[in-house]
Amino acid sequence: MRHFGSLKFDELMIFGLQLVDYREFEEIVKKIDDFRVSKAQHEGNYKKFRAEYLDKELREIYAEDIIAGNTKTRETSDASVTKFLKTKASNMRDYADACFRYLRATGLVNISHIGKSISIGPEKIQEVDYFLQNTEREPCFIDNEKRYVDYLGMLKPPHCFQTIENCLNRRLALNFHILRYLK
Repeated sequence: MRHFGSLKFDELMIFGLQLVDYREFEEIVKKIDDFRVSKAQHEGNYKKFRAEYLDKELREIYAEDIIAGNTKTRETSDASVTKFLKTKASNMRDYADACFRYLRATGLVNISHIGKSISIGPEKIQEVDYFLQNTEREPCFIDNEKRYVDYLGMLKPPHCFQTIENCLNRRLALNFHILRYLK
């Protein structure tokens, strides 16, 4: 999102959820760029275009499962590729929706009024940049489950960009001219 300025829900759903390793970031960026170019060149029904693009991506993501015949899902005894891909598409939509909700809950992003795109709030860019610069990309504690669980449940809060005091002081400084006129 920081790279593009904003992401559409469909872009997050189809491509963003494929980013399971930070080293694949540039590959996902290229896929989103390609999607945007294709979408701009496409004439006609966007819903159909999106469905075909999603189907193509899902077939690429799950190619090994499809070739091996591992297409049965928990929800049904139907092991057809069509049903398998439909289930995977539905799951991707649910995950993207949850991701939008969690990101909105951070207060760092804005969701368009109709919920179709997400962007970093201009007043939060400095904070997002801080997190991006100070967050380790390599997984930690992958060989020690107890340390990992302890890390997830640690009581000590993480080092944040701003304290509440700094945040209040910054807001007062930004709005001081208003306060001066109210006295």
